[in-house]
Amino acid sequence: MFKRLLVILSVFLTVNSCQLPEPSDIVPPVTLLLFPYDGAIISENIQARIEATDAEAVVKVSLYLDGNLVGTATKEPFLVDMDITGLQDKQEHVAQATAEDKEGNIGYSPLVRFIISDSDDIIPPSVSLLNPQPGQVVAGMVRITATAVDERSIQKVAFFIDGDSVGLDASYPYHYNWNSLPWADSLSHVIYAKAFDGGGNSTLSAPVTVSVFPSSDQTAPSSQITYPLEGQTVRDTVEVRVEASDNKGVSLVELYIDGVYYGSDSNAPYAFSWDTAPYLDGQSHSLFTKVYDLSGNSSQSPIVTVLAISDSTVDVTAPIVYLASPLPGQVIYQPITVAAEATDDGTIEKVEFYFDGQLLATDNTFPYSLNWDPTSIADNSNHSLYARAYDAGGNVGSSGLTTIFLSTGNSNDLTPPTVAVLYPLAGIVVSGTVNVSGDAQDNEAVTRVEFYIDGQLKATDTSPPYNYSWNTAAYADGQLHSVYLKAYDAAGNVGSSAVVTVTVQ
Repeated sequence: MFKRLLVILSVFLTVNSCQLPEPSDIVPPVTLLLFPYDGAIISENIQARIEATDAEAVVKVSLYLDGNLVGTATKEPFLVDMDITGLQDKQEHVAQATAEDKEGNIGYSPLVRFIISDSDDIIPPSVSLLNPQPGQVVAGMVRITATAVDERSIQKVAFFIDGDSVGLDASYPYHYNWNSLPWADSLSHVIYAKAFDGGGNSTLSAPVTVSVFPSSDQTAPSSQITYPLEGQTVRDTVEVRVEASDNKGVSLVELYIDGVYYGSDSNAPYAFSWDTAPYLDGQSHSLFTKVYDLSGNSSQSPIVTVLAISDSTVDVTAPIVYLASPLPGQVIYQPITVAAEATDDGTIEKVEFYFDGQLLATDNTFPYSLNWDPTSIADNSNHSLYARAYDAGGNVGSSGLTTIFLSTGNSNDLTPPTVAVLYPLAGIVVSGTVNVSGDAQDNEAVTRVEFYIDGQLKATDTSPPYNYSWNTAAYADGQLHSVYLKAYDAAGNVGSSAVVTVTVQ
């Protein structure tokens, strides 16, 4: 009898041990308020349209107007009557939708702001193209720019090439980055824009005809995400930093998160502020970039996978910070840029710069730098610089000390050197490798000559004849480029040459 009880008990435990509870659903529905849209002008009662999706099932959607519940819907399509009777005219009102799944999770749509008018909007907007210009010859990446105005609101501006819609922009300034490479057939193509206002009226711009020519540049650019790192845990708002390069020039860098376009940047240093709050907590997310050059060539960066965690997780990780400039042991006798690099698993709130232990300045935005003129305190002795970085969790990271030497130079010498570009001559066309040569003179002695192309320091020469071999292959064909020199003497005086403009072919 005892053995039979043991067998029955064993079977009972085995059966019940196999009936494991299913994991609970903690992911809320994704909710969007499709209509009214942000910036809409409404003059009568409408039906609000809501889109809601969930891994399981959406059981109810609700619509709130100025924080008050106005109605619900339980079946698709999710439509809720929105009665605007009694709401104040010519005032901004706020609508928001929520969606609830069968586990009770609630998802919230972004806020939608709209205006109520006592009359219908029947006046169409006006729109015109600012760039490119009629008859212009274009190649590679072209930034199409439009201006649009309306007596109430602009909802969006769409862009068309040869009658085909290629993109739209819902925020000012209205533009579209057009990769003209597929149109590079040496023929004419027609560009126009279409503006839509909050009342549903629309207007076409005057067409602009351009010619698209193929480029000899077939080399694709390259890009790489330098921060965050592969496998890193991130939180809050993260500064995504990207390095991009090309033999001619980078025109645009786009960031994609989980395969979805997030934003673009056309100016170095390339950086994106990624708000991780809307992304699944405790889940891995993929980041990559697409980079385009001036000729329209493009490439994709390697994928970086990171883990996003919520703000509720205590942040105990301090930022990492170091001084990138000046260098240890550097002799300083003129104004310089003090620069710091700072990274964190979340948001860098600020970077502070310290001189001999005293706060010099604070920078809240990347890139973190300070324009510093120490000439009034120069005393021919060593001093220290360091930086401190603060994150959103209150953690603080400090750089190592950088020792510098502040030189007074020759205080009796106030005369700057004279310097001139000898070659190339202004207005000429150059190609290949160009020998940029200069002449520099000083009442005492010239210590060095710096060579600048398009405002960027390219080389330094400390003894005459002052020369720099400029490889023009890395510069866009048919474009104007500036050349100038700076000359320094032993007292720290600086002289600059006149700017010489040449065309690279």
